Amino acid sequence: AWLADTGGEGEPPAAFCCRTRFQVSGFRFQGSSFRGQQALYGPKLYRIREPCLRRKLTPDTRYPIPDTRHPTPELMPISIAHRGASAYAPENTLAAFALAQRQGAAMVELDVQPTADGHLAVFHDDTTERWDGRPRRVRDCTLAELVRLDIRGERVPTLEEALAFAAETGMALNVELKTLGIAARCAALLHTFGLVEQVIVSSFSAAALVELRVAAPEVRRAYLMGTDTRRPEVRARELWPFFALRAVGASAWHPYHDLPLLDRVIPLVRRAGYQVNVWTVDDPARMQALAALGVNGIITNRPDVARVALGHDDKDLSGAAPDRSGGATA
Repeated sequence: AWLADTGGEGEPPAAFCCRTRFQVSGFRFQGSSFRGQQALYGPKLYRIREPCLRRKLTPDTRYPIPDTRHPTPELMPISIAHRGASAYAPENTLAAFALAQRQGAAMVELDVQPTADGHLAVFHDDTTERWDGRPRRVRDCTLAELVRLDIRGERVPTLEEALAFAAETGMALNVELKTLGIAARCAALLHTFGLVEQVIVSSFSAAALVELRVAAPEVRRAYLMGTDTRRPEVRARELWPFFALRAVGASAWHPYHDLPLLDRVIPLVRRAGYQVNVWTVDDPARMQALAALGVNGIITNRPDVARVALGHDDKDLSGAAPDRSGGATA
């Protein structure tokens, strides 16, 4: 009732304060109120964000849970550009990332895998066949060979180049690990560029996420789910993801938007304190339905469509006019 009446502003009731250790994080406590809570529960308990509710607090659960009973533009999901603005520009290229920023995306999702000579390339497919007609595995190609590929007029960037773009523009990143053995190098680069707080690392592979947790527990992890399979253990994990999320120390769940019973599971995952970013959604009606369920992010190929559907159309885009036609090299 206090939340509904005040929106979380000001001093909460004493009975409410006594439960903050377990259920409340991110309130903008004012003056001595916040200092008193900090003294009681420790200086690392809170990260000051928007008002939110959580059932538990851990170093990995850092995102606010929006109160969807009183939605505001600030609490609507963010737009996450899938491989950049890939509906309009060549996927996983710097041109697609720059276009996503102009179209109002708050985060860019990209794929990373190793090359034969030890670099980390931003590339999605397992082979180069889609781009040069040759079924060469990416891991068997050198970086120079990948750079020579014609990605619809653009070239394959390295992870370092993508991180430099993020550092320069302030764009948040969702880095997807496509394989094992690269988590430590990825985390090292995040530290080199000072982007640990600006990046979340995701993967379909539990082993890759555990590898990242061991190498760099401070880097946020997201578990991707939604593979095309009929294996019962996979379907069970998607219907009840809590054990899997806990096992890898994830702070976020990234499910496919059309998973069975997803709309019933999302509120449960949110109330458990996890961020939920859903992929890949290009339909405005589906975006709005997911927003009503309280998801944190919509992963989309069309960030301009998401900006309008999610009510972010009036936000300042740093002086850039909305680019709905694509603009970049197609």
